[in-house]
Amino acid sequence: MIRKINILAIFLLLSFGNIYSQKKLAASELQKIRAAYLSAVNFSAEVRVTAFKTATQKTGDPMGIGIIRKSKRGYYSKYLSDEMISNDHCTVIVDDLNKNITYIESGTNYFSSEFIRTMPSTDSLLKGTDSVMYKGIENTNQHFIFKCKSSPLQSIDMYVDSKSHFIKKLTYYYAPSNRENSYDMYKIEIVYDNISQNTVDNSWFSENKILSCKKGKPVLQSSYSSYKLSIAESYKKHPLK
Repeated sequence: MIRKINILAIFLLLSFGNIYSQKKLAASELQKIRAAYLSAVNFSAEVRVTAFKTATQKTGDPMGIGIIRKSKRGYYSKYLSDEMISNDHCTVIVDDLNKNITYIESGTNYFSSEFIRTMPSTDSLLKGTDSVMYKGIENTNQHFIFKCKSSPLQSIDMYVDSKSHFIKKLTYYYAPSNRENSYDMYKIEIVYDNISQNTVDNSWFSENKILSCKKGKPVLQSSYSSYKLSIAESYKKHPLK
């Protein structure tokens, strides 16, 4: 989510060279982030989301806390009323707000693909923004700034651990309100706490607390009897790539 200047010809040439090198350097560093998540055998983190309505607001308004767990071929995430469990044989998505549970017979790539999808996509950031600047290392974290011209976002700051290459913090800055649009928001911060690559207990990835299979069909546990069960088409027929 991200976004130049014209003065004299000689200055323009120098600026273009700097912008090109910045993009090249940023792209190289961003690849390390994707590689870190792809190669992580175990991964744990808590996620805090905070909203700031004005630039002068020192303490933001909490929007929610999330959990992410990954171990080999198991994946778990929860944020507000949405929960996901994915393992070797199925994926279960729980929507507590609407009391709906979706069951998917997993394909071989679903868990790892979903883990990468949950984390901010550096490829999407590059494609969805106009420019990126690599500010170097600040307090052990790499600092990237993505600039945007299109509403509603104006820029995104991303802070990445310089050793592990895991994202520590994302700050989304909103464009100023105008006659056409009023965003009622200055920025939103997403902070990843307690990042760890220690072994994750397999109980996180078991669907048994939600449903069990009887005669090859998923059946909800009694504690979820008031929920509607939806069975999605198998990912084995359409594996993710």
